[in-house]
Amino acid sequence: SFNDKTGGSSKRRRGEADTEVLEDVNESMARPIGVKAAKAKAKMSEPISAEKFLSMSADRKEDLAVRERLSRHAILDSLLAKKEPLTEKEIALKDKLIDDMMSN
Repeated sequence: SFNDKTGGSSKRRRGEADTEVLEDVNESMARPIGVKAAKAKAKMSEPISAEKFLSMSADRKEDLAVRERLSRHAILDSLLAKKEPLTEKEIALKDKLIDDMMSN
């Protein structure tokens, strides 16, 4: 019968024996990384060394200096391209930008 206690326990024993065989097989084969583990690994970054950080910081400072210089050139170009007479503030800004360009 289906509810027989010995039948149920014998099935369990057979199942336990099967899992032991499967565990032996799994130990010999390398298991592929899971989806969640792969995503977690991708999100984690390796620590940045101090030397690399300093070089990145220097590169960023140089980049910001170049951007600022280009921005000043664009402002000066727009002031020089104006056809209307410049206001006192615009003239002062133009003179300051020209002085900065000549000093660098």
